[in-house]
Amino acid sequence: MMRLVRPTLVNQEGRSSRPGSGVYVDELFVEISRLPLAARDAAVRERCQGDEVSEKLLFAMLRAETSEPRRPAVRLIEGTTLGRYRLEEPLGSGATASVWKAWDTHLHTFTALKILNPEAAKGPDALDAVLREARAASAIISDHVVRVKTAGRFDEGPAYVEMELCAEHRPGGDGAEVLEVGRNLAEAELPTLRDKVRAVAEAARGVEAAHRVGVLHRDLKPGNILLTPESCRAKVTDFGLAADQVFPFPDEGTPATATVTLMLEARGGRVVGTPAYMAPEQALGHPPTRAADVYGLGATLYALVTGRPPYEPDGRHVVPALDVLAQVQAGAPPPMGVFTPVPRRLAAVVERAMSRSPRRRYRTAGDLARDLEAWLADRPTSADGRAPLLRLFLLARRQRVLVATVSLLALVVVGFGGAVGFLGPGFVLSAWVKRRQKKLRAALPDALDVLVLSTESGASLMAAIHWVTEEIQPVH
Repeated sequence: MMRLVRPTLVNQEGRSSRPGSGVYVDELFVEISRLPLAARDAAVRERCQGDEVSEKLLFAMLRAETSEPRRPAVRLIEGTTLGRYRLEEPLGSGATASVWKAWDTHLHTFTALKILNPEAAKGPDALDAVLREARAASAIISDHVVRVKTAGRFDEGPAYVEMELCAEHRPGGDGAEVLEVGRNLAEAELPTLRDKVRAVAEAARGVEAAHRVGVLHRDLKPGNILLTPESCRAKVTDFGLAADQVFPFPDEGTPATATVTLMLEARGGRVVGTPAYMAPEQALGHPPTRAADVYGLGATLYALVTGRPPYEPDGRHVVPALDVLAQVQAGAPPPMGVFTPVPRRLAAVVERAMSRSPRRRYRTAGDLARDLEAWLADRPTSADGRAPLLRLFLLARRQRVLVATVSLLALVVVGFGGAVGFLGPGFVLSAWVKRRQKKLRAALPDALDVLVLSTESGASLMAAIHWVTEEIQPVH
């Protein structure tokens, strides 16, 4: 299992005293400077492991940083004006940023502003990283992605990203239209299993559109998928904005479902994401790939179906994020059926999306979307294999009306024949009725085939029923 990197001794030149090991002093400075002032002294001593030279150097850098004159912090409250935007309503906040519903005074429309906290965006290259990712995300064109409009820094103020506001108008109590803002999948109520599957299928379509222009998400989870309030359309947000220069390191109070930066001993030692939804290879320090996003979609559906994330802290580590990270590295999560009854075919799709091996997952997010859409439409998925009996069963489910119609006709034919036979041999029509009954019983399988083929080829149901009706007309 990979261990959290512990810094080795650093010398006066700012390099590790053992070549090829440890971290740079400026990296420690960036990490510790993000902590509250009261926690910095203890962090310096813990990270330097008794090296007095390194401690003095870091303490001097931290004192210089705190003694620099700072611009007064902008107070983010309703009514605050930042550039062309007026803050109207807070939509959410976290360790790195707050999201606001804002009024664009130029275009006279509402928009969404993600405003980065000064502490989160003060590291070296942090703003450049956010701008770079925002530019890439703005190229995504999809009905299932929250569009990035622009990004930058306000004059004498914080850095920001402007995004499409996930909202729709609905009739209010007095008949006037009310703008209602959507919620993410971690907060929204999806009443049925089909609603949950449909939301992830739509999110997968959005992820596929991002992959087509070379943008990875890297942090897919229910909290990063929004649901429009009226049409209930899923829209993926925060594409590519998981920059390791922005998100903090976890501590005892950081939940395992929060986006964090982790230091590992592999692939450069730095990874960002949410441990509870992180692909195994990503948790081991490998760079994120399209396959990691497919895993995140599968993990999201796992959480929606079971009501809990795939992994939860079990108390083995004091830091919940590291506790969950160790579980992800060690093995697969419990099967979904342990927590709630799950259709076997749907469970097979989720298990494939969350395979430990990236090569065994769906090749693309679009492939996952197609299987989820097939499950919703009662059609075979790629996880079903051939299974001819299953295909026949699914065909019958898709043609419920036709099957019911033919079944009813069969009952009428058999019942009518039995009733006539009950009248006895003296009934004048008994002979030809018996002959006709025998012919109709032989024709019923062919009638069923004609009904199914007629419907699948676009013919109307009434035309198919008319064919059967003509076929069973008695001979006069």
